[in-house]
Amino acid sequence: MGKQFSIVAVEELTLQRDLEAYLTMFACLRGPLPESVGFRRHMLSNDIEIPATWRTFASFDLGSTRPWAWLAFAESDGTDFQYKNGRVGRSLPGDLFLIGEVYGWDGTPDKGDHASIAEITTRIQNYKIQRGWRFQDVHNPKKWNDMFRRNFADDAIGQEMNGYSAQEEFKTPVRINGISHPGIPFELVSKPPGSRETGFTLVRERLMNTAARPDSKIREGKGLFIVKDHCQNTARTLPVLSRNPKKPDDVDPACESHIYDAIRYALAADRAPHFRSYRHA
Repeated sequence: MGKQFSIVAVEELTLQRDLEAYLTMFACLRGPLPESVGFRRHMLSNDIEIPATWRTFASFDLGSTRPWAWLAFAESDGTDFQYKNGRVGRSLPGDLFLIGEVYGWDGTPDKGDHASIAEITTRIQNYKIQRGWRFQDVHNPKKWNDMFRRNFADDAIGQEMNGYSAQEEFKTPVRINGISHPGIPFELVSKPPGSRETGFTLVRERLMNTAARPDSKIREGKGLFIVKDHCQNTARTLPVLSRNPKKPDDVDPACESHIYDAIRYALAADRAPHFRSYRHA
C-alpha cells in the first residue's frame, strides 16, 4: 500500500518565496495541518499519459477585463497511469488531474486580454489540437475526434439579454488553418445560495486528499493533482489565494481567482450522465 504515494512526486521548491507561497495557500484552503501531511503533494512535476479508460472534461470561467480560464481535467477510474519519464503511478477512483489550461490574460496579474468569444473559442480549439486532444480520424480525415466534448461553466453565461447569450455564441464554428471547427457547447453549473462556500470546501477537501490523513498512512479520499508544466497560471495563482475577510469560508474576491472558480465549477458539475471516455469521442 505504500506505493499509493507514487502519484504524488512533486516539484521540490528551493526558493524561499515559493515555499512561503505554498504555506500561504494551505493556511487559506486547508487550515492548520501538520507539515507531515504533505502540503505540496498536489503539484506534479512530471507530465502523465492519460489512460484511455479515464474520463476527460473541461471547465471554464468567462472574463474580459479580468482573465478567462479554460481547464482540462482527467478523472481516474483507479487504473495505473504512466509518467512521461516512464515511471508508473497509481491513483484512486475519482482522482482528478488538471492536465492543461488556456488562460486569457495580458501578462499583467488579474488583467484580461479582452478577447472576443470567437477568439476564445479559437484559442481553446487550437490548444486542444496542439496537445493532440483534438485530432483527425485515421480512417476518415474529414472527421475530428475530441477528448474534451464536455465543458462546464458558470450558469451566468447562459443568461439572455436582448436574445443573446454567451452560451449560444460559443456554439458558433471557427476556422483554424482554413478548416472549420465547431464551437464549444457548455453545460451550465448552477449557483444556488451558499455555492461559493460549498465550492471552497470541495476544493479544500480535494487538496487535502492528495496526502494521507495525519492518523493514516494510506491516502483514501479523492484528490486534485495539478501537472505544473502545463498549468503554470494555476501554479502561479492558486498558492497565493487568501480568505475573504468578511466570509472566511470563501476566497477574497480581490484575488486573481478565475482558475480557482473554474475548478469550483468542475467539482460542482454533474459529470455522471452520458459521460464517455475519449476513446468514443
